[in-house]
Amino acid sequence: MPRHVVASIFLFLFALPLTGAQDPGEEEKPPDPNPATATPDEDVKEGIVFLNEIRIRLGHLPVDYEPTSSAAAKKHGQYLARHGIRYAHEEDRKHRDFDEAADRAAKDSVISWGPETCQGGCENLLNTFIHRIPLLEPSLAAVGLARVGPIVLYEYRSGLTRKPDSFQWTEPILYPADGWEGIPVSWTGESPTYYDFNPARGGSPITATFPPGTRVTEATFRLLADPDGKRVPREVHLWTPEKPALSMWPDNMNTVCAIPRSRMAHSVAYSCELACKVNGEPKVYLWSFRTEEAPRRGQ
Repeated sequence: MPRHVVASIFLFLFALPLTGAQDPGEEEKPPDPNPATATPDEDVKEGIVFLNEIRIRLGHLPVDYEPTSSAAAKKHGQYLARHGIRYAHEEDRKHRDFDEAADRAAKDSVISWGPETCQGGCENLLNTFIHRIPLLEPSLAAVGLARVGPIVLYEYRSGLTRKPDSFQWTEPILYPADGWEGIPVSWTGESPTYYDFNPARGGSPITATFPPGTRVTEATFRLLADPDGKRVPREVHLWTPEKPALSMWPDNMNTVCAIPRSRMAHSVAYSCELACKVNGEPKVYLWSFRTEEAPRRGQ
């Protein structure tokens, strides 16, 4: 299993009360008596399709829907709806509704709070640093996926089964990738917190994740906005394998992460320049992306 996805992680995107997260207007469907044969509903299918569209654009293999881990994720989502975010990654054994499979799913999932669809949850998770990494892992072959009201859970750890000889990973995974358009201009933060600034004022995270075993040193990063053909430098917060965001990932998940210090502008091209040494050899990576259009008035 890749070292950079071993630790448990979760995302807190919207302020929710500690209890009562379940949407009272959403009726629970009776569970399939055999989770291994359960079929996903349309919402879950769309969440899987959206994730696979992103992975394929990056040159990765798509993932399958895993029904057993999805059932466990669903149980944990129901548990969170009753007990609140403080149990995001570990259920309390003293609670009557504690469940072993759900507790494993709690530890093995990335979780988004607030979206109305599974696809919305995936979009939120991908618009972060820490939580996008497991979903973009090339060895990921399957995911469990469930939504309970505004809680979306992608269980990933049981799906890290793709053998290295079945895919190629020699270059860093750049996200957003070169030439992509419609990139969010901002983000809403994530937890565990590794920053000392208001995330609502920052731009969408930009990451370059290197293959396991690759030694990345002396990383520097430049972000240039290109409005009207002018290349204007933008300041960023920067975390690298030598300057990790959190001590629980001492190699920063082998990722260079830059977060703009202020929101990016709408409909503007941004150029990225990452210089570093990879296994002692100097490398420079250049790519660009374009941000989303401004929402129309009334939207």
